[in-house]
Amino acid sequence: MKKMLKIFVITLAAGLALFSWNWFSAKRALTSYVHRIQPGMQVTEAQLSARQMGLKYKSFSRRNEAGLFTDYVIPDGVMGRYICEIQHDGAVVISVISRFND
Repeated sequence: MKKMLKIFVITLAAGLALFSWNWFSAKRALTSYVHRIQPGMQVTEAQLSARQMGLKYKSFSRRNEAGLFTDYVIPDGVMGRYICEIQHDGAVVISVISRFND
């Protein structure tokens, strides 16, 4: 019985460590991406940079009230908790906002 409990605790600790590592590395990757993207940069550069860093770039073809497009960059494994919001005019990045949804 003690051996089973020991295996269970080790497995649980390993799972928790893996989950924590994934969460922190996703946050770090998105933070690094947000600092890399600057207003005035081409949207294609922002898309390429996201893909090179292993992040998902989601673009939408609808304009908001200000006439800007809003795209989202999302890391894997954080279930949408960390999001980078990029507003652009179709060619040039206007603003970059990092959001923590909790």
